[in-house]
Amino acid sequence: MRGTMRIPSWKGEEKEKKPSRSRFLGVDQVGIFGDGKAEVPHVTLRGLIQMIRPAIGLLSKAPSLGRGSDPSTIPINSTIPVILWGNGACAGWGGCFSKFLIEVASHGYFIIANGIPQFKGLFRQTSWTDMMEAMNWVTANCGEGGYRHIDKSKIAVAGHAGGAIQAYTASLDERVTLTCIFNGGLLVPQNVELFERFHAPVAYFLGGPTDMAFKNGERDYAKLPSRIPALKLNLPVGHMGTFGRAQGGKFGKAAIAFLEWQMKGDTIAANQFTAPSTSPLTAEGWDIVSKHWEMNERRAGRRSFDVATSMVAER
Repeated sequence: MRGTMRIPSWKGEEKEKKPSRSRFLGVDQVGIFGDGKAEVPHVTLRGLIQMIRPAIGLLSKAPSLGRGSDPSTIPINSTIPVILWGNGACAGWGGCFSKFLIEVASHGYFIIANGIPQFKGLFRQTSWTDMMEAMNWVTANCGEGGYRHIDKSKIAVAGHAGGAIQAYTASLDERVTLTCIFNGGLLVPQNVELFERFHAPVAYFLGGPTDMAFKNGERDYAKLPSRIPALKLNLPVGHMGTFGRAQGGKFGKAAIAFLEWQMKGDTIAANQFTAPSTSPLTAEGWDIVSKHWEMNERRAGRRSFDVATSMVAER
């Protein structure tokens, strides 16, 4: 079933944002998780090189947004979960990650990316409040009329780097059912104490040691409360992942499998994470660890795997 990638259209004409009152990736951009003294991530020369080529791929080869997945008909009894997306560096061009997002949408997801459709948005900043505005729009409009197939009871917040921290802030809203962090982690270490306010599962998709957010994401995963189901995947490709490749590359495959498990209850997809020794993702180079999923499965009334024999060891 094909889904939809949307750039927010409910705002009407483009609004000029006032200059930020705080530093880059501060409270204006990422909300409460940006409050405090930030630590600049360490970037190695190899890491910088690994960032440049994929970034060029994002900018020069992104398809026009008008060619995204937009089904004319959706099966009557089908429902489509929602994903709210924040771009890397909190960029304001909604098409930054279109290769990846269009592929995800084609599997049956309604996606709203922060920013505007025009390329000029790349040089502007978005705010975590844009993600909240999108969530409010979904709550007010989905489930009826032309959006009757959109399931507003299943809302994931996700983002890359700075957009991932925007997702952290949005995830504190009780309407959020899943948080996905791509190549991201807190820049203000003391804000890990805010993780106590999380209520939904969190997944990290990191780019290995040369990913400038690697240590941040690793620390964040380790600091999550024991009541929060968590997943951490690492693929040694650097900070820009494989988002600039066709269909989002290996990051696209891993993200879709995880979403199919969490948003649609696909037990076959679940096995790719809960039994990593036989997972095709492991065969492609991903290192997969997880913790506390048995509690989540019991709360949901599911038993998609045998906790005693298939649960990934926490480490």
